[in-house]
Amino acid sequence: MKTLEDELVSQLREEPKKLSMSCVNMIVAGIAGIVAGSIATYFLLEPKDAWEENVRQGAAEIYASDGAYSVHRAAREGNVRMLMRWCLNGEEVNRRDVNGDTPLHVAVTNSQPDSVMALLIAGADTTIKNKGGKTAMELVAEPAVRFAFDYAKKIREEELSVYKELRRGNGQALLRALKRGVNPNAPYAPNTDQNFLAVACEKCTPQVIQQLMKSGIDVREQVGRTPLLRMAIAHDRGDLIPILINGGCNPYWRNKNNGAFLLHNAVYDSKNKAFAALLPYYECMNYAPRSDVLGTPMSLAVEKGNMGIYQMLRSVGADPRNPVQTGGGPLLITAVNSNQEAMVRQLLKDGVDKNARNKQGKSALDYAKGKIAELLNE
Repeated sequence: MKTLEDELVSQLREEPKKLSMSCVNMIVAGIAGIVAGSIATYFLLEPKDAWEENVRQGAAEIYASDGAYSVHRAAREGNVRMLMRWCLNGEEVNRRDVNGDTPLHVAVTNSQPDSVMALLIAGADTTIKNKGGKTAMELVAEPAVRFAFDYAKKIREEELSVYKELRRGNGQALLRALKRGVNPNAPYAPNTDQNFLAVACEKCTPQVIQQLMKSGIDVREQVGRTPLLRMAIAHDRGDLIPILINGGCNPYWRNKNNGAFLLHNAVYDSKNKAFAALLPYYECMNYAPRSDVLGTPMSLAVEKGNMGIYQMLRSVGADPRNPVQTGGGPLLITAVNSNQEAMVRQLLKDGVDKNARNKQGKSALDYAKGKIAELLNE
């Protein structure tokens, strides 16, 4: 039987263990408290940037507040962020209010040099007169606004000189200007929807284009209303197309009006180098992306009599005997109606059925005349 002495000794031996466990618990609890306190401090006490708070509240709230802005209000209040959002639409830069004032008029009369600078750099027209017969420049009263006009004018003059050099194929002029601080995404060249890169696509070397793309120039699919790749196709710059696609341009852009893909544009414009560069990005074995108006690239090549593009399509497996490739009717009828004798010969050589009929029940022989009729009757 344990005596009181034995019980006390036993309790004293257990006390260090309990004390040790209590210390561990206290340390864990302390660490948990520090972490919890840090989290609480971060979320409750740490000051936040206003824009971050707006993002946290949700994009819906931001756009709801932005929706109250017009381009004239943004100009009047000096809200450059909203002003530049409006200025992305070229029509808004020079929109008139009930007094005939453009946003530039409003920015000047409300002494907003930042708005003046943003509008001028975005391409605002300084010659527009309001109902009082005044241009925005004629309303300038404050030195800061005058300075904004002079500085923006100097910048625009340099931009226009760069556009002039680019049209001569002098890409180095733009590279030097960018080093001096010229905006790589400057407003379009006068009377066009072409930016620096779009103009450079006409004559500048691939090396220059690559350097320009590294400088921060926007290569998204839309350059104004014209895709950048469409500019390369227009100038038959097959050497630029892989560079632009690798830089972010969309090779599958489609015209909303007629359903044409870029591949159709290359055929329609007879830009064989551009077509050859685009072709690897399309799955054209026995099917090509079709336009509701233009038909398939193969039917369009037959209609245009473009043997080079026709043979390129054949080399990747496009079959002129496949109904999917006919663009709405037998290719032979397309060739006959377009008076493409050489293409008729090629199609016959490739095994198309000269008796194939269209929706009207007619064959190529029903449309053929002269030498083509003789050829089909052989």
